[in-house]
Amino acid sequence: MKKRIIAFTVIALLIFSAAACTVVKEDMIPATDSPPPDSGAPASGELKTEQWLAPDKTISASFSEALPDDSTGTAIDTEAIHVGQTADGKDIFAMLRLPLEGTWLAGEVSSARLFLKLKDGAEPASVRSGLVGTIWDLSFTTRAEARAAVLEDTLKTIDVKKEADGWFSLDVTDFVKSWLSGEVQNCGLAVFGLVPGQESSFVSADWADDDGNYGPFPYLEVSGKEGARDLSYGKFGYTETPLPGFAEDQGGNCLSYALRDTDMIFSDSLGVESGKLRESYESSGTDGVAEYTAELILAYVEAHKDALQISGFRRIDGFDAEIDAAKEYRIALRVGIQTDDEGNADFDYDGTFDYHLWAQLNDGQWAQKFPLDPSQIIPCSAPGLSPYKYPWDAALYWGMKFQNFYGSKTIYFAITKDTEEFTTHLSAAK
Repeated sequence: MKKRIIAFTVIALLIFSAAACTVVKEDMIPATDSPPPDSGAPASGELKTEQWLAPDKTISASFSEALPDDSTGTAIDTEAIHVGQTADGKDIFAMLRLPLEGTWLAGEVSSARLFLKLKDGAEPASVRSGLVGTIWDLSFTTRAEARAAVLEDTLKTIDVKKEADGWFSLDVTDFVKSWLSGEVQNCGLAVFGLVPGQESSFVSADWADDDGNYGPFPYLEVSGKEGARDLSYGKFGYTETPLPGFAEDQGGNCLSYALRDTDMIFSDSLGVESGKLRESYESSGTDGVAEYTAELILAYVEAHKDALQISGFRRIDGFDAEIDAAKEYRIALRVGIQTDDEGNADFDYDGTFDYHLWAQLNDGQWAQKFPLDPSQIIPCSAPGLSPYKYPWDAALYWGMKFQNFYGSKTIYFAITKDTEEFTTHLSAAK
């Protein structure tokens, strides 16, 4: 559990460094051994295979029905993914959640396999696996809660293929397609053994050898072929930021990215007042705070429209509201409020409130930007599917304090940006 403890400690300190409106300090940037995301989608008609590997964003937990109902994922060795049955047939099962790193739509994926490296125990010929339907946590979700989270109608027996060098793989194509289509939120999958008295343990994302070397990690191998896409959803395709030649802190945050700009726009830039937040929350809850934030964003864009090179910025009724796609594109806003157990919010604390925005691409997918991460096309955002359906995370890491933090209604805008390039509106105004 060494790596996960370190990661949790770092992220607990940094949790809002990845959020939309918080000021970021240079010495808060965490190190990572994750590979850079593959932002290049295959050319239309070209079959491509990708390995979706992100160990710092992968989490697993193992549970045994031989242990009490209130036991958690820390009760069993966290450096392995345990799957099997006790001698008397009680399940030993694992829950595993990997992020989706690709940009394919569900219908473009032809196959997906989960790869696991055997650590100890039996070589399984088959397992029983199904989708998990709710958010869970390594340290706090109980065994009873974990079992209840498995979607029973998705459970099926899957043959396990023996690969080279101690690796094993299983077909998870249907699961990946369910996530990418938005049919089910990616809360991961559960894996059960089938043979009484047989247990297998696979290397988890927490495992390290005696020298502190991590891996080999669980990963997804996904093959697909991008088809012809309808590019009528808005003016612009995807642009990754930071732009070439820019440092990480010059890539902007969620609001600047939504406005196709590279200058950070934080809460103080908008003129957010704690008293107004409190008043909005007490009168209309989180949705009231979203309305207050939308008004501030409208005012900010109006004040900076020349430097932003935005000639049109209007609120629209929904994600599918009609726009002039030849010159406009849509963005979406949600906010989050951190409360105590009684539902009270302390708006004098900077971490209580935050906002986040997505920008729609011309193929109907959506993109986002956190201050310390490159922008990304959001997996599981498909054309014609409401962004409200997806979890909006305050961090890209699973199981943190602010998972699904942005819980307000979604407010949509249509923007007319008069340049193909990203602007630097604050620098231009000087």
